[in-house]
Amino acid sequence: MSKFKNTRLDIVPETGGTVKITLSEGLGQGNDGTSLPCKSCLVKPASANTSDVFVNIGAEADGNDFPLDAGATPIPTDDINNLYFYSTDADAIVYILYRT
Repeated sequence: MSKFKNTRLDIVPETGGTVKITLSEGLGQGNDGTSLPCKSCLVKPASANTSDVFVNIGAEADGNDFPLDAGATPIPTDDINNLYFYSTDADAIVYILYRT
């Protein structure tokens, strides 16, 4: 049985956290390439970024992938490490709030 089987989705869970990713030369991976299992997450680019941020799941991102809105975007995933980011802003920042 999954430990999430009877978990309510309308309340804040007891566990989770945040990750801040600074894209190196416009590229980045969730949790800097280290596995971080989760149930779901919200992804938000920093308001100070000078260019759009794009996200892909499971492979390196580029400018043809999903553009992130200025607000938080929910992404259901089981590991933050599966998220890849791209921006023409070489030092763009992405925030991730995740539930475990």
